[in-house]
Amino acid sequence: MMKKLPHISLAILLSFFLSCPSLLGQNALQTKQKQYYKTWINTMDQSSKINGYLIEAGDSLTLISSLSDNTRISIPVSNIQKIKFRAKGKLGRTVLFGALAGFMVGGVIGLSREEEDYSNCYLFCTTRSEKAWGAAWAGTQLGALLGGIIGIFKIKFPINGDVNYPTKNLMKYKLPNAY
Repeated sequence: MMKKLPHISLAILLSFFLSCPSLLGQNALQTKQKQYYKTWINTMDQSSKINGYLIEAGDSLTLISSLSDNTRISIPVSNIQKIKFRAKGKLGRTVLFGALAGFMVGGVIGLSREEEDYSNCYLFCTTRSEKAWGAAWAGTQLGALLGGIIGIFKIKFPINGDVNYPTKNLMKYKLPNAY
């Protein structure tokens, strides 16, 4: 009976941690903040790459260069080859989430390993908790790496100078309090 106890408590602990984001997520829906999307625009002539935050979309796209600066840049849609968006802070959030998930999974894997017989062990003898911490550390590193890889991707829209491109599709990436 004693051997089953750690597995049961581990399962209860894991189910608690997995249910917490859903409980906290319901409060987040009530006080949802708008995300800021960083915008990168490649022009048709490839001479310049413009970045900033989208504030208007129509026959031309209007950007501001930074949140603290009010300098507007207007680019006609006919001169735009490609637009990329990424949520501000996405990379940090995905790295953090990956690291936490890796820590949890690694710890569970480390705890689930059987205790070994150390009567003949003289070097590198590890206890069950040491294995759990080691696996959690390795899981943290791997999870952070995977989170970083996922976080670097951007949302891309190929415009290719099409004046009839439905710019209303881009409005959800607009800065929330347009200047």
